[in-house]
Amino acid sequence: MNDVSTDTPLARATVDTDARPICNRKIIGGPPRAACAIADLIGVAWDTTTTACPGGDCEVPLVPRHTASLWNRYDVTRSLGLGLGVIARSKSFTTINNQVKLPGYTRVDGALFYRITEAGEAQINVENILGADYFPTANADNNIAPGAPTTLRGTIRVGF
Repeated sequence: MNDVSTDTPLARATVDTDARPICNRKIIGGPPRAACAIADLIGVAWDTTTTACPGGDCEVPLVPRHTASLWNRYDVTRSLGLGLGVIARSKSFTTINNQVKLPGYTRVDGALFYRITEAGEAQINVENILGADYFPTANADNNIAPGAPTTLRGTIRVGF
């Protein structure tokens, strides 16, 4: 028997070159039918019995169960506008093994819009107005990225 093994953060699989393809069972995320037909010709099989998910019922990483985003703009005058936005996410996991959680967070953003001319507008955005400490993403269980602190951004737009 000749084994070719792969071990990635998402899945572990062993390819047994002496076995037949496992194509008569329904396997979520398993080989597509065309791949089974080709594998049958060359004598390759997929072993999909093990994954990096210890319990077999893990949640997809970096995808929160609940997320919401609300943004509203109010024009105070013909030239001046104000905006306020809220972004909220529930907890999520860093990787498929579900061992490390990113906590949920809520971030508040704001904006000030000013029409300079009919063709031009200036805008100032303030992200994370309240200075929330949050962790929006990760690259593995030990490389967790913090969210940006309060950030001020200016833009000038000109249409032509």
